[in-house]
Amino acid sequence: MLGAISFIVPWRTHIRPALAPLAAIGLMVIMTGATVLAGAGMGLEPALFPLVVDSIAASVAYGRRASLAYRFEVGHQSESR
Repeated sequence: MLGAISFIVPWRTHIRPALAPLAAIGLMVIMTGATVLAGAGMGLEPALFPLVVDSIAASVAYGRRASLAYRFEVGHQSESR
């Protein structure tokens, strides 16, 4: 639950919105590990929930990647001047 909140709150409040895709990527890493471990240890059915959460986090990271790219592009331009 906290993982989902971590990539919704920055985007909605417009406070550091570039953190939203980074939080989604971090959640993807964690949930990929959870999917692999659940699938290897308990079978396919318990691995479905982390797989669904992983795919939702991936779609959020993909959808909000523009804000992350803009953040680094703007930061790079200000350093060169």
